[in-house]
Amino acid sequence: MISKKLLFLIMLILALHLLVACTSDQSNSITESNNSESKVYNPVLEEEQYNGQNLEFGVIGEEPDIREEQVNFVSISFEELKNIKSRNFDGVFIMESYLPKAADEEFRKIYEEITVPTFFVGSKAKAVPFMNLNNQISYEENIDRINDSGTYISGLWYPESETITFEFKYPIEDSQFNRSRVEEIYSAVFKTVESEVRQ
Repeated sequence: MISKKLLFLIMLILALHLLVACTSDQSNSITESNNSESKVYNPVLEEEQYNGQNLEFGVIGEEPDIREEQVNFVSISFEELKNIKSRNFDGVFIMESYLPKAADEEFRKIYEEITVPTFFVGSKAKAVPFMNLNNQISYEENIDRINDSGTYISGLWYPESETITFEFKYPIEDSQFNRSRVEEIYSAVFKTVESEVRQ
């Protein structure tokens, strides 16, 4: 007769094996790069505005309200995004109402090809729907699975053979996300672009 301890150990090993197998079957995997890095930024309240060099960004959607005078936005379309390599942008912002289209497969491939980061404003699924993954699900399904209400701006950047994701979270005040202070989040994005992308 098998002892209870041995039976428990065998069942535990089988359960762990099953768990690992299920997780590897269901997980999305990056098709182009195994070298990935995630950077999470939590701007503090009263974040100082960006005071660095002039920056220029392409924007799909309405231009955001910011504090910085040396930062310029140029309205572009998804069609123009395909030819972005010919422009000298420091990055591209895609505003919330355009995110479902931004998650289409044809654009997920473009984010890998352009040499500047792409920032997704208001995605409750972080940058995941915009990554070129095997078995990628829809933007809406990603939101249902992830449902991140703390990140305001997510980003993707593919320098050389790397994959870098960015998360810029709402500032926290009295243990709560302060969703009214988004200008400070944009300032954190601009500082990051100057220090990490333009270096």
